[in-house]
Amino acid sequence: MQKAVLNILASGKPLFSKIPVRGQDLNSKIIIGTESEYGVGQDKNGQPTAKFHRLPEVFTNGGKAYKDLDHVEYCTPETSNAVAAVAYYEAGKLICRRKGYSSSLHCNNCDWHGNTFGAHQNFLTRAPREKWPLLIPFLVVRTLIGGSGWINRRGWPEISQRASFMVEPIGGNSTADRAILHTRIEPLCGIRGFDRLHLICSDAHMLETALFLDLGVMGLVVELLEQNALPAVGYNLEKAVADMQSISRSISNWETPTAWPLAGAINEPKEALDLLSRYWARLKSVFGGRDLVTDTLIIVLGDTIEKLSGSGDPIGRLYGRLDWATKISLLRDFKEDGAGGNVEWLKSADLEYHDLNPDKGLYYYLRDREAVERVVSNELIEWAATEPPEDTRAFARGKAAAILSSRKPEWEIAADSAWTNLRVVDAWANRPTGDEYHGCTAHHLNITLDDPFRHYEEVIEEVVRLVEKRQ
Repeated sequence: MQKAVLNILASGKPLFSKIPVRGQDLNSKIIIGTESEYGVGQDKNGQPTAKFHRLPEVFTNGGKAYKDLDHVEYCTPETSNAVAAVAYYEAGKLICRRKGYSSSLHCNNCDWHGNTFGAHQNFLTRAPREKWPLLIPFLVVRTLIGGSGWINRRGWPEISQRASFMVEPIGGNSTADRAILHTRIEPLCGIRGFDRLHLICSDAHMLETALFLDLGVMGLVVELLEQNALPAVGYNLEKAVADMQSISRSISNWETPTAWPLAGAINEPKEALDLLSRYWARLKSVFGGRDLVTDTLIIVLGDTIEKLSGSGDPIGRLYGRLDWATKISLLRDFKEDGAGGNVEWLKSADLEYHDLNPDKGLYYYLRDREAVERVVSNELIEWAATEPPEDTRAFARGKAAAILSSRKPEWEIAADSAWTNLRVVDAWANRPTGDEYHGCTAHHLNITLDDPFRHYEEVIEEVVRLVEKRQ
């Protein structure tokens, strides 16, 4: 299986042409969701140019978009596995571009004026909160696979866009004093014993394989935590931010180092790649052979670690798989071909990599020429842009949105409480009256969706009855 997976990746063809479904193709019980704050266009005065008056909006795929400060934020529907999470993440780029919310959209994390914007990740977990700090060593070394790369304000390459903006190892603030382990309490679930792990330390992704590894391996590590099966790691959490930033800033003279020492390591391993290898070995021993998605994640992670640890420069070996390696390789070539020390030109090319316009974006130029690895097909992304997941509560939300859109367009699903409640409201009331959206209280229907694992088919029937009654 390993050879087949790696050969498919090398060909530029997608690993999956259908979304695995829990109970049929999967033997795990997890929910994954993401929130992407897209950068928008600006006028000559630096003010955002976006059609925020058309937001918020709940989509037929079960996701939603809304205004977050000066960004268009897209939230995927709840998904049951990393393949689905990738498909719906990519679908969000497609939806928001086609909706025309802004003339320019970018899926990245920071500008060159000291601002950062989120690429948040969510995992429903049974692990108690007091155990969550055990995830921090992994979150630190995950930078090696999860970074999206950027040219910082001084013109130096870094592995992660988000690492420089982390301040604390643990905390609950998402806009100041940002923490590697975010502790805000908002479970968005009514099932006793489950909680939502909300991560704000992650980078935005263009490459599907990077996102697949970032989300999928994180989900598996969360499962290890639930089972009390994490490898024993002696680590000083007070060094976590420094270690994450040290990994990110380790590229010297446009070449990666041969080792990433961890100041926080109390005992062996004391190097980031060695610690990542220890997590991989534990995942393989605990979850190997469980299902196709899990086995694929383990194979790709193992191969990525091998490419990172080999002699020579791993940037070339990981071109097309990891965002940071791909982007830095491109920018290094541009620099050698004439950009030289023109920092502003390199920053412009950096931003162009994240452009969601397929006619302009550097990533899409590579993707359309099969020069990068793929996880899902274009057809699957198109499907995920209109259809909801079959095995989460997003199914009811998306199907209800489709029914209202086609049969009762003057009604919509209220976006402010869309995760836990299906509230049918007047469309005009679902829009902001000023710059900010405050939600609406009047509704035609309000049904609680406590269980993220259910698809609530009876709710769809209730929406149909309501529409037929009011027509």
